[in-house]
Amino acid sequence: MNWYVLIKTVHISAVVFWLAGMIFVALSLYLNLNAKTLSKVRQIDRAFFTPAMLTVWIFGMGLAYLTGAFGTGWLSLKIVLVLVLSGIHGVITGKLRRASIASSADVAVIHFSKAAYAIAPLLILIVYTVVNR
Repeated sequence: MNWYVLIKTVHISAVVFWLAGMIFVALSLYLNLNAKTLSKVRQIDRAFFTPAMLTVWIFGMGLAYLTGAFGTGWLSLKIVLVLVLSGIHGVITGKLRRASIASSADVAVIHFSKAAYAIAPLLILIVYTVVNR
């Protein structure tokens, strides 16, 4: 069995799932759903999307180790992009946590630029796809 292909498949699948989850959570916040619905979205995020982020990190580092890519400029750029995405995920998750326990009046305060949180992962995915060809 080719371990490289298996690890890369899991890694790429986790990336797609994680970014789709970030967009889902950001759009859930953008739509100003009620606190009960946002609480369910938070459970989904904790059960699926955060583990997907951890899978991206673990399998990505495994791929870098297998290919000997540590120290290359491209890997450094990828790590910076994943750090940015991890930070955005943290911000979105924090907003989701606050919105899921807030009253509906408090949710409007959290509404400032959630569209940017949905667009950022999509743009990074598009740039990654175009540059990686």
